[in-house]
Amino acid sequence: MNENTNQKTSKKISAKKRDGPESNLLLEAIKSCEERYQHWQNLYEEGGSDPSYADGVSLSLVRNHIIWRKKQIETACQALGCGLPDIHSRELPPEVAPGYMAKAEEIRENAKAALAVFEKDKEYRALLKEGKGLSEKQKEQVNYSAVIGYVSKLKTALRKDDLVTLRRYRRADIYADSIRECLKRVKELNPEPYYQLTLFDMTA
Repeated sequence: MNENTNQKTSKKISAKKRDGPESNLLLEAIKSCEERYQHWQNLYEEGGSDPSYADGVSLSLVRNHIIWRKKQIETACQALGCGLPDIHSRELPPEVAPGYMAKAEEIRENAKAALAVFEKDKEYRALLKEGKGLSEKQKEQVNYSAVIGYVSKLKTALRKDDLVTLRRYRRADIYADSIRECLKRVKELNPEPYYQLTLFDMTA
């Protein structure tokens, strides 16, 4: 909250109530409301980083926070017997479709670039090759399926234009590090013992 707004609001509150809990609540609600407006704008323009929900869902949540804070402001002003501050009359942010994603095309392009990096990566190809000789137990031991799944999920998300999932690949280097670490663990695996069945084993 800027200093001018704070001063204007304080002047409207009687000296008797200025230091009371209602006054503190009012000033806190005004500050939070202003911050929520700014957060909504940043989220709308730049997008968020929620791994499970589109920006439209987050924007709706922030909008509801603004509405709730305005109700707090009304209650506090009534208790203090003062007029409503300017922030209360500020127009609410518009409602946005739940599936809205900021910078959608940039997300798609980044994801395509990440896939190209993975497919050309020598260590990723080496991991795929090594995986053909691993047992299910060994794959579980080195977290093979989950690491390989990073790329397969990216391909699926691109095909479905799943922008929420695609947004996770803004930093492909994180996944590349996991691939390198997995390949290292695979190479450090002790080979599983091979037992040749004897006639006794088969009849036991």
